[in-house]
Amino acid sequence: MSFEIAAARSAQLMAVIPIDPFAPTPHFSFSQSLRSWVEDVDLAFMHGSARSSIEQFETHGLGRGIRVSRVIGGPDIRELTAKVAEADLVLIPANVGIDGSRAEVWSEVAEVFAQRQHVPILRVLRRPLQVKKVVLVVSSTRRCSQLARRLVELDLWPEAAISILPIGDYRPRVSQGVREQLDLLRTSGRDAALLPAIDLDFAAADLEQILSPFQVAVMGHLSYRAGWFDSVRHDPFEAIASYVPVVLMP
Repeated sequence: MSFEIAAARSAQLMAVIPIDPFAPTPHFSFSQSLRSWVEDVDLAFMHGSARSSIEQFETHGLGRGIRVSRVIGGPDIRELTAKVAEADLVLIPANVGIDGSRAEVWSEVAEVFAQRQHVPILRVLRRPLQVKKVVLVVSSTRRCSQLARRLVELDLWPEAAISILPIGDYRPRVSQGVREQLDLLRTSGRDAALLPAIDLDFAAADLEQILSPFQVAVMGHLSYRAGWFDSVRHDPFEAIASYVPVVLMP
């Protein structure tokens, strides 16, 4: 997906790697404790995977005539966010933590990046064959208020049909935000429709059925748990991120 977007816009691609794939591989020893040995095996596997990924990335880029570069950072999130601050769009695989290991949605590097800066984040769970339908998920949080404007500015998937999914539209801030963003999309010439709202106490199976036609969700968050009630019930952003192949946090 990154190569398709870059080719369409003559953009440069930058790979940001939280661990150094070319660092020396740990040497295993029978004198190590089991825990230390397992940690070294995991680290060696992560280095190998990162090295393979960056080599494939550079090979594909050069083969398509796309300018590519690499940035090798470290597990310091401030350092990594500073290095991508000038990017126009950051693509990040789903379920990956800042150290390259598997992470829960709320601690994914994609969510951490989105919280810390205003660079658009494209989080990829799986690559869709094509993008025909996009859903904007509008709740009451501040980061949900500018989704339509940012999507229009980015001009991604201009031919896709857009639907707005309100979360708890009995709240005035949500209903107002939905009306404003629907008007903006239609004024911009986009094919936009309004879906029936879901409640904060939604049923996961119902939400999955609603989202099944969509290839991309545009959201302000991957996770949002602001209080006690949010901590004990299903988070709609987390659920949507687990269903939809691609999430754009603009």
